[in-house]
Amino acid sequence: MGVAAFGTTIDKHFAELTNISGPGTSRNMIDVTSHDSPDAWREFVAGMIDGGTFTLEGNVTSGSVATMLAELGKDAEEFVIDFGDITWTFDAFVSSVEFGAPHEDKLSFSASLKVTGTPTLAAT
Repeated sequence: MGVAAFGTTIDKHFAELTNISGPGTSRNMIDVTSHDSPDAWREFVAGMIDGGTFTLEGNVTSGSVATMLAELGKDAEEFVIDFGDITWTFDAFVSSVEFGAPHEDKLSFSASLKVTGTPTLAAT
C-alpha cells in the first residue's frame, strides 16, 4: 500500500513547502573502450556517485525571501528531510533560488539543494 506524502518536513524553514522532489542520485559511468574491446562493444566501469539535487517548492511567506537569498551565500550545511517512515540526512549547498509572481496566483519559490558527500538514510 502506498504512503501519503502529506506532512513531509525539512528541518530548515524556508517558507510553506508544497513540494519536495529529488535527489536524483546517479553514478558516473567511465568509458574504458579500447581498440581491442571484444566485438566492438563499448566497455564501462563504475565511477563516483553523485548525491543529486533536492528541489523545494512552496509559498513565499513574510520574511522568507531574505532568508532564502541569504542561504545562497552559506557553506554546505546539514539538512534533514523526514518522509514519515524514512529520514534523509545530508549536507548540501543551496545552489539556486527562484521566485514566481503570476498575476492571478500566489507568490511562490523554487530552491535547489545540491547534496555533497554521503547521505544517511534511516528508517523511523
